[in-house]
Amino acid sequence: MDAQKTPNRREALRQLLARALLTTEELAGRPHLRLRDLEDLPEETLRQIVPRLAPGVEIVVDGGTVKARRRSDEPPLLLFDRRSEEVRTFNRIDGRQSLGEAATELARELSGDDQAAWCRVRRLFLHLVQLGVCFPRDPLP
Repeated sequence: MDAQKTPNRREALRQLLARALLTTEELAGRPHLRLRDLEDLPEETLRQIVPRLAPGVEIVVDGGTVKARRRSDEPPLLLFDRRSEEVRTFNRIDGRQSLGEAATELARELSGDDQAAWCRVRRLFLHLVQLGVCFPRDPLP
């Protein structure tokens, strides 16, 4: 058996099972949204999302950067510089509070500009979702 093909087969099986589960859920009347469609959600809905790290993801500080390691056999993904403003935003996306609550807290900590804080939280969350580092903790409202 070719060791190179094994992960591809496993990934294909995971995708097939995920699609089958989604189809079953949708047939039962529970619609699902693809993660890449999150950015199209109304702001009110997006603000209610409580983010969480994807299973198996580990956040590591490597020198002056913050990275995410999804699997031990893959190189870590660069998220941002450790001294950047993104660290403050990332620390609010903690899996305990919603994105809206994180933005409110960030706005209090910064200049009080609610819209600027919301834009930072939203942008970082969607970026982390795109990288496969985090996703909504609960089914979407």
